[in-house]
Amino acid sequence: TEYGTAADAVRNYDNTSRTQRIQGHRIRIFFDNGQDARNKALGTQAKFKAEFPGVPSYLVYENPSFMVTVGNFLTMDEALIFMNRVKHSFPTAFLWHGEIPVADIMKQGVLPDAPEPPLTDSIPSDL
Repeated sequence: TEYGTAADAVRNYDNTSRTQRIQGHRIRIFFDNGQDARNKALGTQAKFKAEFPGVPSYLVYENPSFMVTVGNFLTMDEALIFMNRVKHSFPTAFLWHGEIPVADIMKQGVLPDAPEPPLTDSIPSDL
């Protein structure tokens, strides 16, 4: 979880144009251009959704290949930590760097609220 200026910058990004993109990272868990690549991609995506519910996955076809990419990460550290978890089930997974639509990040809710500063003049409740 990242706090501070990066999260604040994305949170305050102009939300009026959802087609805007920012640099980020995803994990590519499938890439194939074989005859049954589409079915394998759908199977890989279904397996991922079952093992990691709530993490977005994207099935993309770019002639001639099918790809399944997962997650929306603003930092490489976040992506690498998640990739280590994914590698147990998807050993060929690798880090992908590129532009991610701001709308994908905002809809996922990966940006935590900034932590509340502690109250300096408060009295502990157990006194």
